[in-house]
Amino acid sequence: MSKELSVDPNFDKQAVFQLLAKFNLSAGDLAEVFASYLTIHPAKDADIESLRAALKKRGTTSQIEVLKVAGRLLTSEEMGERLGMASRQSVHNLKLKGKLLAISFENRRGDYFPEFQLDGAAVRDWIPELLKRIPDGWSALAFLTARRKEMGGIPFLMHVLQTPSKASEMISAADTYAN
Repeated sequence: MSKELSVDPNFDKQAVFQLLAKFNLSAGDLAEVFASYLTIHPAKDADIESLRAALKKRGTTSQIEVLKVAGRLLTSEEMGERLGMASRQSVHNLKLKGKLLAISFENRRGDYFPEFQLDGAAVRDWIPELLKRIPDGWSALAFLTARRKEMGGIPFLMHVLQTPSKASEMISAADTYAN
């Protein structure tokens, strides 16, 4: 690689991406870096739509990847049936209390509940503990489904579903992740 700055924007973008990837920054750290950059170099009006489109595309792509690992989603009605509850409102109340992991989609109405959080007709014990640390459903799901180098590329979700005794290890990692 040349030590001179390039005038090729695509090459420059790739170089910046590689540099950021090398440091393995969290999304929060990366946001801080770019927020600082934007105070020095404010976005132009023409850039705002491009930025929104890139974020939306990336968000959709990320959601698809997360959902591939997470598996089947249940509607409020299906979750209520599985838990033996008479109404969607009861399921909604459990979500509000941090007892059920729920996600929503911009283009769909209602909440969706990953099926993996159920063990028969009960919610797995570690779900409320995880939601105490990472209350946002999408963030919690991203944490659970991210491949972990230290576990040979296996996400925490697969790890705790195969070996439930590893839930405390996952919760400890969630504490670190949340801070």
